[in-house]
Amino acid sequence: MKRNFILLLFGCCLLSAFSQHDDARKYALKLITNHFQLGHTELYDAYLSPLYYRGHVLQYNHHTRRYFNPEKTTLSRDNLLSTSTGLLSNPAGTASMVYLDFRYGWGVHYHFRPVKNLQILAGGIADAGVAYKMIARNVNNPVNVDIATNINLSAVVQYKIPLRRRDLLLQATLMTPVWGLMFVPEKGASYYEVVSLNNFRNTFHHSSFHNKYGLTHQCTIDIPFKKSVLQVGYAFRRQTHQANELVFKNTASCFLIGWRCELHAFAGRKTKIPDNFISPNP
Repeated sequence: MKRNFILLLFGCCLLSAFSQHDDARKYALKLITNHFQLGHTELYDAYLSPLYYRGHVLQYNHHTRRYFNPEKTTLSRDNLLSTSTGLLSNPAGTASMVYLDFRYGWGVHYHFRPVKNLQILAGGIADAGVAYKMIARNVNNPVNVDIATNINLSAVVQYKIPLRRRDLLLQATLMTPVWGLMFVPEKGASYYEVVSLNNFRNTFHHSSFHNKYGLTHQCTIDIPFKKSVLQVGYAFRRQTHQANELVFKNTASCFLIGWRCELHAFAGRKTKIPDNFISPNP
């Protein structure tokens, strides 16, 4: 009887220890940010027109960040997804341009914490994108497509401002391309010649500081409320690239508004739901 009691007591202690260990386990949360940008854009495409086109652009951005290891909060991975659309016109207002853009990126950042409430992230982001531009009144060459991949240098500065009832987060991001590949058609050549005749000679080019330079800058402030975090700020983007005696420029200045949240996903056999997390599934 005494022996059974000791075994039962020992089993209860083991269960308690495992339960406490599970409760104390650290989980790498995924920081999810979604925001919309609305503003003014200016675009120059020498393949389509010798004129600058100006108008408005609407952009949606989805960004996630997560630590590789929750025990070591120095290295994180990022995923970026953005899509934008714009309607622009020439200075005389006699022709319009439709602009569509889609881009995806993946990157890594190292986290520095030099002083309290200040965090600096430095790393790189590799991305790929497609942009579609159309001037309907052009007869021979009404459409141009930008296809490019880039490796970008990236930096983020975050500063937390503690207040009595909430903490504000100021954030500034900076990104610039350093190397990549891009598609640029020959000057005067039509897409019929390129695609139908399979004439891709001299259309793909290595890009770096000698023929492509740009800057993407963003300043935001995160304002927490009872059940959500509001993000507002300003975004600026400028990019220039050239090849085959053609020059392309794209500048945008936008106001942004969005929201962010932090999540963790449990799925499969390796990431089972802990007992202190309650799921509606049986």
